[in-house]
Amino acid sequence: MCPPSRHHHASYAEDGGQIRLTISPEIDSSCFTQITSFFFSRFNNRGDDYYKNNNSEKYYRDDESYIENNDSKQLISNVFEDRLNEKFYQDNNKDKDKDNSRFDRSGVYSPCCSSSASSTYNNDDYEYNENDYCHGANSSMRNIDDFTDFNEKLQQQNTNNTHLSKQNTNVSSLIYSDSTSVSTVETTLLRDFQFKSRQNQLNSEFTTSTKKFDSSKRLNELRRLMWRYKIGVYIIPSEDEHQSEYTASKDQRRSFISGFTGSAGIAVVTLDKDGSNFETDDFKGEAALSTDGRYFLQATNQLDDNWVLLKQGVKGDLGWQDWALSKSLVSKYRSVAVDPKLISNNSGNFLKEKCHSLNVEFLPTMDNLIDKVMKFEKFKPIIPKDNSIYPFPIRYSGEDSNSKINKIRNYIQKQHSFAIIISALDDIAWLFNLRGNDIEYNPVFFSYVILTLNGIYFYTDKSKFTKETIDVLSDINELHVKNYKLFWEDLPGLETNDPTMKTIRLPPTSSYALNLNVPSTYKIKYDSIVVEMKGIKNSVEIEGHRFAQLKDGIALTRFFAWLQESLIKDNLEIDELQAGERCEFYRSILSDYKGLSFDTISSSGKNASIIHYSPTLEDFSIIDPKKIYLCDSGAQYLDGTTDITRTVHFMDPTEEEIKAYTLVLKGHLQVAMARFPRGTDSSVLDFLAREPLYLEGMNYKHGTGHGIGTFLCVHEGPCGIGSAAYGYKPLVPGNIISDEPGYYKDNEFGIRIESDILVVESNNRGDEDGSNGDFFLEFEYLTKG
Repeated sequence: MCPPSRHHHASYAEDGGQIRLTISPEIDSSCFTQITSFFFSRFNNRGDDYYKNNNSEKYYRDDESYIENNDSKQLISNVFEDRLNEKFYQDNNKDKDKDNSRFDRSGVYSPCCSSSASSTYNNDDYEYNENDYCHGANSSMRNIDDFTDFNEKLQQQNTNNTHLSKQNTNVSSLIYSDSTSVSTVETTLLRDFQFKSRQNQLNSEFTTSTKKFDSSKRLNELRRLMWRYKIGVYIIPSEDEHQSEYTASKDQRRSFISGFTGSAGIAVVTLDKDGSNFETDDFKGEAALSTDGRYFLQATNQLDDNWVLLKQGVKGDLGWQDWALSKSLVSKYRSVAVDPKLISNNSGNFLKEKCHSLNVEFLPTMDNLIDKVMKFEKFKPIIPKDNSIYPFPIRYSGEDSNSKINKIRNYIQKQHSFAIIISALDDIAWLFNLRGNDIEYNPVFFSYVILTLNGIYFYTDKSKFTKETIDVLSDINELHVKNYKLFWEDLPGLETNDPTMKTIRLPPTSSYALNLNVPSTYKIKYDSIVVEMKGIKNSVEIEGHRFAQLKDGIALTRFFAWLQESLIKDNLEIDELQAGERCEFYRSILSDYKGLSFDTISSSGKNASIIHYSPTLEDFSIIDPKKIYLCDSGAQYLDGTTDITRTVHFMDPTEEEIKAYTLVLKGHLQVAMARFPRGTDSSVLDFLAREPLYLEGMNYKHGTGHGIGTFLCVHEGPCGIGSAAYGYKPLVPGNIISDEPGYYKDNEFGIRIESDILVVESNNRGDEDGSNGDFFLEFEYLTKG
């Protein structure tokens, strides 16, 4: 950290169209790193493309702007490495009482060391005071009252001060040249951003509205098809054929037929009620939607009178399997049908066995009836504008594809297996260090992989490859790229000449269809080796997550400062949608931002009691400063994926709200501060989160934590925090998970506190000499906002 008693300076100014950064010789290495890091985060997305000019002590960027160190002692070989220097993340607990966050007028983040720290501004140079730096990434969480609104400072800035290039509209990579002020550009960017955001909602049918959807027409068309195919009960899962939690528009079949837009649930539709005769235009069937506690209130609001809600885990409510089977017994056609690609192998086998025991026909049909209804309705799924498959550089991933492939191949060989089939989209993206845009919020692409002892077969749409992707794939040994649609043709013909290698390994979450199509000559073993490897972040990924969290903290600080000032000081009416857009905007102007990691949950008052509520253009509320406001949001940065929830009150909370918030916070901190032996079941940590609530007879209807990817899915296995029913693997060092207890009072308020935490080895291992053999773990608190 910077000595509080010394005042050294750094400045930048225009010099012939270039930017000169001048740093005082007295500044120490830690402060030097911090100053250059923040300047470079404004000038360039990453520091990797800086290089040294051997003829001088100036350090240039590829665009010929440069930095200069007057003392010549502090050389910069890689700005990104310097930015992640350990000194930058040192905790200054002794100064935490002075820790206030603010933003200077140029938009560079400036954590103050002292309340007396000051910065000097003029029209030619921007000067930094060394006291403006630092606690770094381990700063304590701040009260919202300490936040300073960045926009106000921008408006105070002289328009002749810091300028943007006409050719660069990204505030996170400023190259100052013309006369457009930062505030003007940010206002323009925000307006354009909000327009695009609302256009996206207008183009989407599946928005999280609390209004009921009239499903009568679609249900009637589905029943016509069921009557034609002699199906008594038809099951519509949420997942796609890769068992993805979040799906592309074309795969949102359950939402299409029911109107329920939650990420989890399964729909069941019957042809009739009692098997009596009926006309083909007068079906009298039933429909049920089963979902978990996160979505009870949302489902109640969205489902019309054609549907009944089956509440998972609630005593007295039938599970969807039992409901479906009971209805099949009284149907004109005693049969249950489902698309086997969309249902897990466990669920498929369960239904098959139950149907057989009840003398009900089980029909796993690949001919999806909802797709036919979509075609009849002339439904047009949203196609991403950019659906390219592009490389994820090793400077972010930390390990090349050949290394990952060889580790998996060595593993399956030791297990005396011939091949492993990888069907989860994020597993494949991780394996090849590639990313895509096929599913909103999830940078994945449709694909399958068959990895054998002597080759790797990659099934995807090759037309989506960029030139860089082709170059990257050419370096992978024994790779065969094939058309995505050929996977289902090739799988039944998979052969090996080695009689000792007659085992194929499948993911435990693989589809029922995948299991049905493996040649009968092979034994099937279920293995989560790929998802386990992906879940353990390497050192490069961990450093990336730390930096992503620092950036996210900047965005959230700015957002809540703006929101408080708008509501309280300016007495403005701000709606939930506007707030969500503003929160997203503050992230979008940061370096390496690629999009949201999920649809922002911006909820005021009673809407916060809907656990996964999101406002829409047709259904939103004005934020009431006299009520609780909950914002659950996250971002996709190249550095890492984030998922943060903060619950705030802008005026005077009730005693009930204060009590609930305190209990939730206690549970959150009990998890974050936990120390536990390696191998501990996550249900133990789940109890720690719930214990303060349990003691008051309170609880929440969702898991406590989930794994988080590296520029991948915001929900990632195999680790998490939940009851034994979740089936999470024990935590190991390198896992990154969320910590998110909550409390929700239906139709009144909701509270959730969520931060992201990293599993690390603990210095405390029991006995002084470690002879007890226990290996203790604890958490590093990653979230900074």
